[in-house]
Amino acid sequence: MVAATGYSKLPRGVRNNNPLNIRKGNDWQGETVSFDGAFESFINPVYGFRAAAVIVKGAYRIRGITTLADVVTVWAPESDNNPTTHYIDYVADKTGLNASSTVTDEVLAPVLHAMSIFELGGDYFGLAMAQQGVNLA
Repeated sequence: MVAATGYSKLPRGVRNNNPLNIRKGNDWQGETVSFDGAFESFINPVYGFRAAAVIVKGAYRIRGITTLADVVTVWAPESDNNPTTHYIDYVADKTGLNASSTVTDEVLAPVLHAMSIFELGGDYFGLAMAQQGVNLA
């Protein structure tokens, strides 16, 4: 357990159990009261991964957003001051995929796990947790 004084120094996504920094706007399964004005908070990070999987498997695929490059570009657009190209390269390197690879259900957990590491600046939540979230989606 993290001491209260160290808790505030953790990345926002860790404090919110929101590994992919999903912004507020939907009523998610596993959502909890959030004191963060911009981002969702979940009772467990598994539900944060689940929400991300729902977004990718649902809204993104319906819109034809299926490749690694497409998913990351929409998730973290350059217009929001994200280093999108670096983000894509990072996730591709971590997963063994390339930018034009299709993000299928079989690779979704490793992709979301790699994205969470990039988003949070460290591996706070393991691949098994990402897989649990994907399995719930």
